Amino acid sequence: MLATPLEVKPGALPVPPGEASIQLPEVARHLSERSRYEPGGLVCIERRGRPWRLAWIHSADSTTVTTVNGYVYDRSSGRRLIPAEATSDRACPLTKDRLDYLMVLEAQKRVEKLKPAHLPEDHVRKFAPIARAYLQLMDT
Repeated sequence: MLATPLEVKPGALPVPPGEASIQLPEVARHLSERSRYEPGGLVCIERRGRPWRLAWIHSADSTTVTTVNGYVYDRSSGRRLIPAEATSDRACPLTKDRLDYLMVLEAQKRVEKLKPAHLPEDHVRKFAPIARAYLQLMDT
């Protein structure tokens, strides 16, 4: 029997109630458990052919996947069925490549808000190697 998002299977990770609580580094640590098409798993929603966000799976059967926010997707094509409206959104299995893309997007959003002048000196020192690696990568 499959667990609902509010239940926790023995030894499984608890499922946060909302999508805002999805922590990408935590998902990466438990990718094999979280990428299953079953309640409590995560599905990658792609928009215009690119990973856009993650959604918790509420239920799944042989033909559909339903997210906790009520969207229903065709399991084989990924096409959104409910609500049925013209959209490029597709539900796709969560893979390492899709998760990596989402992590880069999230890092970009957070870096835009970073204010080095407001950080303690030790935080600036911790960010320096990351900044150096980023700059080197962008210059190649």
